[in-house]
Amino acid sequence: MPCSDSSTVTRRSILKRVCSSDELEEDMASASNGPTKADGSKLLRRRILIKKLSHAAFEELRARMIKFSEFVEIGEAEQYDRRGDKPWARLTVEQKAQIRRELNDFKAEMDVHEEARRMTRFHKH
Repeated sequence: MPCSDSSTVTRRSILKRVCSSDELEEDMASASNGPTKADGSKLLRRRILIKKLSHAAFEELRARMIKFSEFVEIGEAEQYDRRGDKPWARLTVEQKAQIRRELNDFKAEMDVHEEARRMTRFHKH
């Protein structure tokens, strides 16, 4: 049976009862007899309607809303060195050369289009 409510408000169509997605799926299954093009568009519209109706109610959303204060509390900041660690500054010349060789080997292994090959930049040792 399609979703209905026996209350006076619903019977007068003042307030519609919100159906669960299971009830709407049952309504859709009973309403569709054969898959025609018109039925397909109806089915699509009904699925969109189900998706929209399955969202949380306004009261539920209002209860979950984040409320921000007008005032911001600020504490004392600690003084510390905010500069980042630079590990590349501690590399030896040999380590840098090894990294360049690995990069060049990696680039040499890659398949590159013939016209783009001239744009591949290799590092000097």
